[in-house]
Amino acid sequence: MTREEAIARDLKRNVWTVMGLPFDCTTEQETTDHLIDAMLKEERCFFTTPNLNFAITAQNDSQFRDSVINSDWVVADGMPLIWIAKTLGIPLPERVAGSSVFERVRQEYKNPDRPIRVVFFGGPDGTAAEAFKKIAVDNSSMEVVGFYSPGFGSMDEMSDPEIIKQINQTDADLLIVALGAKRGQQWIELNRKQLDVPVISHLGAVINFVAGTVKRAPVWIQRSGLEWLWRIWEESSLFKRYWHDGRAFIWQYLTKIRPYKNLMQKQSQLPQIPLEFSFLNDSNTLQISGDAVHRNLSDLRSALIELIEEERIKVIDLKGLSRLDGSFIALLQLVQKQINISGHSLKLINLDSVHLQQFEYACVSDQFTIIQHPSPVDDVSLAPTQS
Repeated sequence: MTREEAIARDLKRNVWTVMGLPFDCTTEQETTDHLIDAMLKEERCFFTTPNLNFAITAQNDSQFRDSVINSDWVVADGMPLIWIAKTLGIPLPERVAGSSVFERVRQEYKNPDRPIRVVFFGGPDGTAAEAFKKIAVDNSSMEVVGFYSPGFGSMDEMSDPEIIKQINQTDADLLIVALGAKRGQQWIELNRKQLDVPVISHLGAVINFVAGTVKRAPVWIQRSGLEWLWRIWEESSLFKRYWHDGRAFIWQYLTKIRPYKNLMQKQSQLPQIPLEFSFLNDSNTLQISGDAVHRNLSDLRSALIELIEEERIKVIDLKGLSRLDGSFIALLQLVQKQINISGHSLKLINLDSVHLQQFEYACVSDQFTIIQHPSPVDDVSLAPTQS
């Protein structure tokens, strides 16, 4: 895939920001089809499945957060995220559990030439080997062509060129990483450019589920949002994490989600204004005015793709903005990502106080360099904080 194709693919995604992270508006079946297509076409796809713990942790860890933004396909793997989305009017249709997608891929992949070739990297000692045995005797279209248990080695040790070479020599279609969320995402970010595997994902629980060392909750419990209780029953060590996440969720609701909902309701009462934009060549500035909401973004996406491909855009002026939604915020996150890949940086200017507050409630105010112009003389720069 060329650089131009990668930019277009990224910016055409239907993504929405929830708790500071961009999520693809997709279903379990669509995700399954997308991953299978990537394997068959040998197109790279970094597939990430944030849950509530991911989202909370990412707010205080910019490297972890960026690993999600840098992913190619991001799904909401947790009912609390779906509840938050519905509260804010964000159309994420359903929870997409990484473990469920893995099972669907196993059953639905059809290639007469060969089965899916999967490598397991990580997991408790002996678990990957047990998963290998289980898959070897089932009737799915999958075979395990490698499993590695790096233990508690350093990131450099786990990224040794010889290890990467061994993984590439397996000619795998799918690499499942299980090192704990933060270490797993970090390892993928560090090594994915050197890896030849089309689809890479950190799916920590998958190896345990396949091996049978941990039982998956019944479907009705998964859909009810009570899987966390089942997981605690199966793995009591998770109690502390879920307790922390529960408290953080309540705090998020009171300080971010509820006021965000109230702000969005007030904005919905404003008259609708068409989205307009223009580009100033002398300052590499894109000016946007009107309603920057999902239904109006199609032409803007096309313009942004062209500007990023030509490496012309450096500033987005939002002075004339009336309304914005989670789709526009997510688009800005992907625009900044692609501009950074090109070796440049993005500045947002002239956000009014209401939209600054909306960025704060959406947990993205520290992700952008935002420059205000309260007067022709004084500029106030709010640069991203470092974690």
